[in-house]
Amino acid sequence: MKRAESGFTLIGLMVLSIALAIGTIGFMQGPCRCASNNPEASAQASLRTVRTVSEQYRDRFAAYPTDLAELAANGYVYSALGTGLQSGYTFVLVGTTTTWTCTANPTTASDEGRYFFVDESGVIRWAVGVAASVSSPPIQ
Repeated sequence: MKRAESGFTLIGLMVLSIALAIGTIGFMQGPCRCASNNPEASAQASLRTVRTVSEQYRDRFAAYPTDLAELAANGYVYSALGTGLQSGYTFVLVGTTTTWTCTANPTTASDEGRYFFVDESGVIRWAVGVAASVSSPPIQ
């Protein structure tokens, strides 16, 4: 009697390996394109980080941070954001005991550049060609 063989064939393994390689390459290119080619998305992500860590800072120290350098010095943001320059944007955080605001303005001014603003309300706002403020429309 002939014994039944089980297992994978060489062709089957090659097809599976190629499919996994193609999927991995496609997955890895997606995040790279987003981060390097979209400074506005990076600026918005940084403002979300500032929003979150400013509340954490207030919970710990009973006051908001006065600037980004203070957040960086206490380990709440990495040093690049702590300098205020990142991904083609200049970030400025101004805080008091009870309030704070943070703006993100393009380092190269243009009539079509998007400017961003967030405060202790947590709502990120934007404007085109001019600095965003508390009266600017929120990001949807």
